Amino acid sequence: MSVIVACFANVALNGTVFSYQPHILRDYGLLIEIISALISFALLVGSVAGLIRLVSHGALSAPAIWGGAMVTVGGWILASLLFLQLDTYFALQQKFYGAGAAIVAMLIWFYLTASLLLAGLGFAAIVIDKRVPLSSDPYAARE
Repeated sequence: MSVIVACFANVALNGTVFSYQPHILRDYGLLIEIISALISFALLVGSVAGLIRLVSHGALSAPAIWGGAMVTVGGWILASLLFLQLDTYFALQQKFYGAGAAIVAMLIWFYLTASLLLAGLGFAAIVIDKRVPLSSDPYAARE
């Protein structure tokens, strides 16, 4: 079983290697890249869903876990695109900003992705499972 998972992970992470081969797979390069991206997306959503299940101690329903994972992964992809734009901009302006700006942008990306995991957990609990957030009053009775 682990060999099959390793093969799928290899295709997901290195799918573009097959598109440059000088044989019949060359004609299917775009298809292989699309399948590779879908497998990568599925592995990422599955990993985040497992993390959400682990963090919530199984208190969330399955639709809530998968919904929270989709929100987290969607936000993570948008944050990665934003980081790519910032990194490209700082690479062009490196004489002015220096290498420290790229490090600050990366730290902001780390903070944003951690916040997105919390946002996915909150979305799963509040929107999908219809849980009520705890009161901000520290002396309020908890049910």
